[in-house]
Amino acid sequence: MSSVIRCPNCGREIDADSRFCEHCAARICPGCHGVVPPRSKFCPHCGFAVGPALPGQEEPRPAVPTPPPRFQTPSAGYGGIMGPQPYHAPPSYPQAPVRGEPQQVTGMPIPRAVPPEEMAAGPPEAGARLPQFRPVPGGGGVVRQFPRQPLMPEGPILARRFPTGIVVTIVVIALLSLLVFLGFNLGWFQGETWQKPLSTVQQFFSGVRLPSWLPFVSGDTTPPVIGEVKVTDITESGGTVIWVTDEPASSQVMICDPSGRCTWTDLDEALVTEHSVVLSGLEPGLTYHLTITSSDARGNQALYEVDFTTKGKEGAVALAISGIAVSEVTETGATIVWSTNRPARGQVQYGTTSAYDRTTPLSGEATSHRITLSGLSPNTTYHYRVRVQGGAGEEATSEDRTFKTRSAAVGLETGTVEGKLALDFTLPDLEGKQVRLSQFRGKVVMVKFWVDSQSCRTELPIIQSFYEKWSGKGFVVLAVNWMQTPEQVKAFIKDKGLTFTVLLDQKGEVNDKYDVKPSNYAVTVLIDKDGVIRLRRDPPFKSELQIENVVKPLLQAE
Repeated sequence: MSSVIRCPNCGREIDADSRFCEHCAARICPGCHGVVPPRSKFCPHCGFAVGPALPGQEEPRPAVPTPPPRFQTPSAGYGGIMGPQPYHAPPSYPQAPVRGEPQQVTGMPIPRAVPPEEMAAGPPEAGARLPQFRPVPGGGGVVRQFPRQPLMPEGPILARRFPTGIVVTIVVIALLSLLVFLGFNLGWFQGETWQKPLSTVQQFFSGVRLPSWLPFVSGDTTPPVIGEVKVTDITESGGTVIWVTDEPASSQVMICDPSGRCTWTDLDEALVTEHSVVLSGLEPGLTYHLTITSSDARGNQALYEVDFTTKGKEGAVALAISGIAVSEVTETGATIVWSTNRPARGQVQYGTTSAYDRTTPLSGEATSHRITLSGLSPNTTYHYRVRVQGGAGEEATSEDRTFKTRSAAVGLETGTVEGKLALDFTLPDLEGKQVRLSQFRGKVVMVKFWVDSQSCRTELPIIQSFYEKWSGKGFVVLAVNWMQTPEQVKAFIKDKGLTFTVLLDQKGEVNDKYDVKPSNYAVTVLIDKDGVIRLRRDPPFKSELQIENVVKPLLQAE
């Protein structure tokens, strides 16, 4: 039967074989039953090898009894004030003897001496915070414990200020940007001094392409280009619309009947470059207006409009001609245009009398017709009529009409200055098609010699706006570019949204003939309906009103 001893730390009875006190958790030496400091491998009293704490467990810490106050208050029973008294740790109890070994009794702990300055200070004032003490485990005396210092510094917390240099730099950059913006919009940089450096800067940055993943870069904003549109397999109730795009895109068609009622085909979301949409449920013998739409992966949408006529039932709808007009009249030619209510072949009968001694060949089957007459005499009145033939052999003929060719500028010398017959030239457009200046005889032609410069970037959009309003009244723009690549010109045209005819003078031959250097001045040559130069202008146009003042009188002249 195991013996009982008292815990040397708390004085309560425990089993003599216990290594820890079950009341205060003090660690007990198996040899002398003294208190062993935490994590000690040997007893400080008898040198017994106690070993480490149990593996995987935290060593229990002995409970520390709360010490009494450092100083005692005056007692009425003693008739005076007692001086400061030192605190003594409680005595340790005699240790139980170890079997087979002589009994060893630990002595009393050595009290801690109080410093003289604390003895002289006397008792603390009422309400003062007393220093705290804790006993030293396994030994005598106590250790004074001072209160912890605050972790945060006392006093107001200073706020961080944004660096003044950065603020000043941002303000200066913003003011300079605003000044440059106002300068461009108010025309401060339009002089010759600024043109060359500004053009150099623009050409440099025009080739810079920022990554599309940047948040301030819009990415792809160019819609696909629709071309090669055809309506095939036309029946009494429908047909098939086919077209191509320059990039993969969706397919859909809006169908509008003559009354204006419109319907949509189902959207084909497949992104392809060759498109085919079947039309059905239409009425026979009617002309429908189709609006073709294609959208690329970015949602950029392109539109294309075309008309077509369904086949009519036998004897139900007669073949009819409409919209006859004469255009592009010159000294030696003219163009006749008209429409039919359903596909048919057409030709023009013409002559100096209503006997019509000349006839053009039959054209292909279509609803929109265009035939150009050539080999005519200047300043001569011609009679003409339109004749069409349907697929079933039915025919229709229009009434007699007349037009007069323009008179030739007899005796005028060709040249490049005002008052002379404009020197003719031929140049390719952006599609490679050859365009001749004289083919626009009968119209007012503006020949604009240009290069990518700041003045042209400002002037060409003004000319474009005027052209959109007056192109249907006989006004033509031929923009002759000076010695730039087709890729550079196409990028500029797309950026500015220009739709008039742009010609490429990559060798500069036409510019040399007209004595033009667009890098210095973007010259404008205005030619009347007879092909005579009426204006040669070096300064750029600043507004549409300036253009109208010189073009409108030429358009109204007979």
